[in-house]
Amino acid sequence: MKKHIMLGICFLLLLTNLQFGQILGNGRLLFQSPEKIRWTQCAFTPDGRLWVVWVPGTTNANSGGPIWVGTYDGTTFSTPINMTGSLAIKANRPHITTSSKGHVLVAWGVVATRSTYLRIWDPKTKIWGPIETVASNYGGDEPIAQMDNAGNIHVFFTDEAGGVVFARSKINGVWDNIAILNQSRGKQGSLVIGPDGKVHAVWIEKDPDSTYQNYYATRTISTAWETRVALPKTPTNSNHPWISIGSNNAPIVCYQDVPPAENGCEIYVLPIGGTPVRVIPFAMQHFGRVVVDSKNDIHVVCQTGGGDFGSGFRYTNNVGGIWKPFQTFPALYPKVHGLAADSLGNVAVTQSSYTTSGTDLWVYSLNPIERVDMPTADFTFSPASGYPPLTVDIQAVPAFSPNGSEVSYAWTFSDGGSAAGRQTSHVFETHGMHTITLKITDNLGRKDEIGKTIEVKKTDPQIPLNAELTIVIGSVRRNLSITYSLAWRINPANTPAHIKGYAIYMKEGDGEYAPILTVSPSTFDSSFTFTDLKVKRYFAVSTLGYGGTESAKMYFQ
Repeated sequence: MKKHIMLGICFLLLLTNLQFGQILGNGRLLFQSPEKIRWTQCAFTPDGRLWVVWVPGTTNANSGGPIWVGTYDGTTFSTPINMTGSLAIKANRPHITTSSKGHVLVAWGVVATRSTYLRIWDPKTKIWGPIETVASNYGGDEPIAQMDNAGNIHVFFTDEAGGVVFARSKINGVWDNIAILNQSRGKQGSLVIGPDGKVHAVWIEKDPDSTYQNYYATRTISTAWETRVALPKTPTNSNHPWISIGSNNAPIVCYQDVPPAENGCEIYVLPIGGTPVRVIPFAMQHFGRVVVDSKNDIHVVCQTGGGDFGSGFRYTNNVGGIWKPFQTFPALYPKVHGLAADSLGNVAVTQSSYTTSGTDLWVYSLNPIERVDMPTADFTFSPASGYPPLTVDIQAVPAFSPNGSEVSYAWTFSDGGSAAGRQTSHVFETHGMHTITLKITDNLGRKDEIGKTIEVKKTDPQIPLNAELTIVIGSVRRNLSITYSLAWRINPANTPAHIKGYAIYMKEGDGEYAPILTVSPSTFDSSFTFTDLKVKRYFAVSTLGYGGTESAKMYFQ
């Protein structure tokens, strides 16, 4: 009886969790900073590690310094790294994002010089790249950088004092021109890239009625930013809009609606193309953040308390179409919370809390954070080079998913071919440097890829020898005809395995030689009959090599 009661309670708890969403918990003290810090943003890499960025400061007027980054694998928080490379710099308002391949992007601004900077960690080399200047003397407020699946980078930043909203993209390794997104006075916002590669940005602009409202624009790697559109008008003033997107490519905006008195606000969520939904009721709260997880469920967090004098955060989510009542987590003077979702189904919130000796950096998550190493793609092939048609045997190094199952293997070849499976083969028909690319996917949808180069050598067919032409005048059904009989010999300098055949050309009168027939490498003669004897005809033959090569022409006299 007791067993049945316990099973029933467990079932009810499961139903409750499914109906009302997931519970944030698993609080963990990550780091104790000896100085006051704020703006603790976070992001997951595909291996489940949490990356956290922050900056020293107490208030907007007394804030800025080097940008620090640390990582947490579920057991250990790493020694923080100074992104700016200097202790004297006064950087501010950093942000951190990750790519589907594991790159880590940290962006920050220097308001004094109206500049925005970027630094990227490479998951292959495990090295931080150099500091890149995204913009100088444009704006350095609240930058955010994102990388798409192809490695293209898009950066959003503003000049809040000047009222200008900017974006800049690095496509195929080249920075394009800086774009201005707003038309009236603008500020605040963010940017996100969908799985389809489309870029979405949201920010606020001052409307003619003097209220700030949300605006939205998109671009792709091949098209410029489209003209911005106004999102559904808020009752009073929108503030600090944030945007996220799931695997369904449906962008979601979160923003706060602030009355003129600014003694609190409501937190709204707006699906692009949909209707705003209030998810956290009116209170003294700020800086709404939204993230869409791997199941396309929506998670929202906001700071409680005044802007520079926060008292903690509130968190809610929408799992299965139902918004859960918010949870509250206290802290002393946190400023802007980080919110991130990983590919494993976890969601985390980072929070700073002042102490008498500095600041405690905390993380809360739906599930315990755990590092799950990515599968690594690698393969061998043979031969390493050769002449076309070159048959190459290819074999992947076995890789496995976290659940023990083998990953899927997908092959692409630079000549347009493709294949699947751990082992495959491919025939390269053309000479040149070709690339073999392997992409693997584990049971969690995480991917890794590697490309290797193979040389297909160029064949060098030599001109045919001893070209002979015989012309015979005859008749076809009582009409005169002319037959041209062509013969030639193989050039002994040719390698027989490299020869694809022979091409026969003809020109009429003063025209150009044009191919009229291709014959096999074992054919050394051919005949052509015509009934128009008035046209002068000339013939030539060339040797065709595999891989698209061809010798000079031998002309028949």
